Amino acid sequence: MYGLEGMDFLTSSTPAMLAELDSAMADGENIVVTLWEPHWAYGAYDLKNLEDPEGTLGDAEEIVTYSRTGFADEFPEVEGWLAGFSMDAELLYDLENQILTADSEDDYPAIVDAFIADNQEWVDSLTA
Repeated sequence: MYGLEGMDFLTSSTPAMLAELDSAMADGENIVVTLWEPHWAYGAYDLKNLEDPEGTLGDAEEIVTYSRTGFADEFPEVEGWLAGFSMDAELLYDLENQILTADSEDDYPAIVDAFIADNQEWVDSLTA
């Protein structure tokens, strides 16, 4: 149905799957992995999504912001920012990759500062 006949399907942990992905990509081999999107691996590897004409994988998921009861009344400006938040997947992948490849959490402030400087227009749009 999806052109995956003859492939071996293995169940493993996410780190094991990513190790196999890394190895296959480094060797120029084809591999199929199951990832959710957004996932930082989309920014780290040249990945392509398979067509899903049967809808086997279901509908797209979404990231949802929740707050406590009364938050919107108490902080309407912040609620507006959260309600209007949108981030392009490529931008998210870039930020995630930088954070995940940091040597330590001590590197995070510099990574965030550089991300903001490189994406100032997007950052400014968050409160527009």
